[in-house]
Amino acid sequence: MPQSHRFLSKAQQRFLAFAIIPLLLLVTGIRPGIATTAQHYTNLTYPALPEIKIPEYSRFQLENGLTVYLMENHELPLVNGTAFIRTGGRWEPENQVGLADIVGEVMRTGGTQTIPLIS
Repeated sequence: MPQSHRFLSKAQQRFLAFAIIPLLLLVTGIRPGIATTAQHYTNLTYPALPEIKIPEYSRFQLENGLTVYLMENHELPLVNGTAFIRTGGRWEPENQVGLADIVGEVMRTGGTQTIPLIS
């Protein structure tokens, strides 16, 4: 970069780095970080965790048997939902082995020709 475009000359930059900045640190009491030897994890201490407070909630069951838990929080304009569906090979009857695979495949592909998954 040409000399005319610099804010500070090289000599001024060196003076600032080696004289003024250390002097300011000394006057203000700011100390550079000093590394310490790492401690063994058993010697580390942490403050106690705060108590978990579960908000009030409502529990109700829909006509299709789905159980809903509703927890309202009016501080944040956010709607969030999670569905846990008991499905998979663990839940299928002995005489219907493979049913969970078929149901999963039909759900992923959008239903059947006569019964669409989304109407």
